[in-house]
Amino acid sequence: MECNLLETKIEQQTMVMEEQSVSSVGHEME
Repeated sequence: MECNLLETKIEQQTMVMEEQSVSSVGHEME
């Protein structure tokens, strides 16, 4: 259970960071 929670938390953080990097890249291109 704890391992699953940890993996889910890491996945969520990774998705958020990817969204942020995509947003900043989009702003730079505009």
